[in-house]
Amino acid sequence: IADDLELLRIQGNPTTYASTATRTGRLLRVLEGWGSLSDSAHLVDAAGAGLSRNLLSRALRALPARYMGSRTKMRWWAAPAVCQDWVDSVAGRLTAAGDAALLGQGMYNGIPAGFGVPWEEVPHLPITETYTSGSDTYTDASFMWLAVPTNFIIIMQRKIEVYWEFIPRRDAWEATIYTRQDVMIENV
Repeated sequence: IADDLELLRIQGNPTTYASTATRTGRLLRVLEGWGSLSDSAHLVDAAGAGLSRNLLSRALRALPARYMGSRTKMRWWAAPAVCQDWVDSVAGRLTAAGDAALLGQGMYNGIPAGFGVPWEEVPHLPITETYTSGSDTYTDASFMWLAVPTNFIIIMQRKIEVYWEFIPRRDAWEATIYTRQDVMIENV
């Protein structure tokens, strides 16, 4: 349940999945997730380049100045593969920080902070999106967020209905859950 709800909250998009008949498609068309809600945020385009300190610096500079005082509360939110790219980048340095990154020592979640901002690995952030920049098309694009955790809001109605059914042919229990919920970004 938690896995499906995380997927819905991040990748939900009624427009993209309107005609998709798969189970995942039917789930993702239910509500507008944080991924599509963040399309109107302060965006920094990497234009096909990989994760680098320059990209992180550009992202921090794109933030309105009034939020820079909250740097200790912020987090980089990225897919595990993107986080691993950052660890690889830091571990490749011939310094004590590179050795620490290689060994996963003294870091938040085993990932070195980027400009003092810790990382959060979010498994359902996509890393295989198609992205076009000018005449170039990339099929392995990803996105990440720089935000305070309390900026991502989940609205959940208290009444949650759970139904269990035993399926003898598969020798398995199946749960069907009805919830009324929505998500929003407090300050895009």
